[in-house]
Amino acid sequence: MKLLLTIFSFIVLVGTIQAQELDFKINVSSPANSNTDPKVFEKLESEITELFNNTRWTDDTFQDHERIKGQLSLTITNELSSTAFEAELSVITARPVFNSTYTSQLIKYLDRNVSFSYDGVRPIQKSDNNYLDALSSILTFYAYYIIGMDYDSFSPNGGEPYFDKAYDVFEALPSAVQRGDRGWSSDDLSQQNRYFLLENIRNPSLAPFRNAFYEYHRVALDKMHEDPEKSRAVLLSTITQIGENDKNYPRSILIRMFSDAKELEIVDIYKAGSAGEKTKVKKIMSAINPTKSSAYNNLN
Repeated sequence: MKLLLTIFSFIVLVGTIQAQELDFKINVSSPANSNTDPKVFEKLESEITELFNNTRWTDDTFQDHERIKGQLSLTITNELSSTAFEAELSVITARPVFNSTYTSQLIKYLDRNVSFSYDGVRPIQKSDNNYLDALSSILTFYAYYIIGMDYDSFSPNGGEPYFDKAYDVFEALPSAVQRGDRGWSSDDLSQQNRYFLLENIRNPSLAPFRNAFYEYHRVALDKMHEDPEKSRAVLLSTITQIGENDKNYPRSILIRMFSDAKELEIVDIYKAGSAGEKTKVKKIMSAINPTKSSAYNNLN
């Protein structure tokens, strides 16, 4: 009996120590008038869940409570055939704030240009340095990008190895996909696709954003429990840095993604701020993303 208990305890311990990095809720939805067998989308959802949550993406040790939590929703928008689809992919992630029950959104992004084939036979797989199929590359890219952003929030440029891996995914794409797929193309006029997610995070001109992103989370939010007033001042400093970076590098998808993720959080934090802080925050964040300016009217 003691031997069995020892073996069981060891299995539980190993399972805890070797917990995977990602813990995502996955949802795949199709049009109401879909001609595709619903079981195909059920299997697709199951395979994406398996890829994201049961794949080892790093060499680091994660305990179960340390896993990166988020939501990934794939919405089929067009059925080109019974096995070829166009879709939108919503990615939302969050990280815990130290000494609190609060979680802070890191990524809130909608990828509107997802094209892929899926027949329910060929599996979706992690594809780092080799191209297997469109969806495997897209999901592998996002897994590494998500991990990179999470690591960047805990240490300066901590996500660099995973952004490099995301770039490897891009480099492995056939040249026709790099140029012809709107989700990957550098010629996309909106500059709001996966190519520009990579370009921005690797661009030295946006180094001030990455530094401010780290300070926002590790120096300000994680210390909010110690001294809220001081932390708000640090937070305002990081927002100011991001605002200045936005002026020098306009239309950044990285900064736009930050403003989308942090809108409600920033408003909530500065409701308790001074009149001067509220005015500055409203001015900076409204300039970064004018479409969200009405949200900051709550700081009047």
